[in-house]
Amino acid sequence: MQAPKLLTIPEAAERLGVSDATVRRRIKDGSLKATKLPGPFGEQYYIDPREINTAIEMVHVIPVKHEVEVKELEQLIVQTMAGSLEELHSDLVNIGSVVGEALKAQNEALRAEISVLHDTIKAIEERQKEREAAHYDLVDQRLRELKEEPKRGFWARLLGR
Repeated sequence: MQAPKLLTIPEAAERLGVSDATVRRRIKDGSLKATKLPGPFGEQYYIDPREINTAIEMVHVIPVKHEVEVKELEQLIVQTMAGSLEELHSDLVNIGSVVGEALKAQNEALRAEISVLHDTIKAIEERQKEREAAHYDLVDQRLRELKEEPKRGFWARLLGR
């Protein structure tokens, strides 16, 4: 059987789900066995993958003490959540009323602006009609003047006679 490929500190850290510094500390305190071998930049630590499996098993075997019964914990969670839910509900009601008032105020402001814009458009349309009427009056007046003027020759118009 062939020996497994040795792991570098970063590879071991990745497999253990910890940082490189944690792996180095574990090597130093003896909880993780490593071998110092020559590497590309001098001596460095290499870890046997079987040591990683042992370290993972040690992590998963730690006993957990339950000082609170499951039913008590459930009751505490329910009580805490009930209080939190009541607070959230009252906060939502308050936010809803504030937002509602703000929307009403904004709606009224927009209606007022629309009314002002509507009035301005009407005034502009009336002024435009007045200008068109004045323009047509001027055109009619000029046409009448042209009809009343006698025809004069080129030299008469040029010399002002």
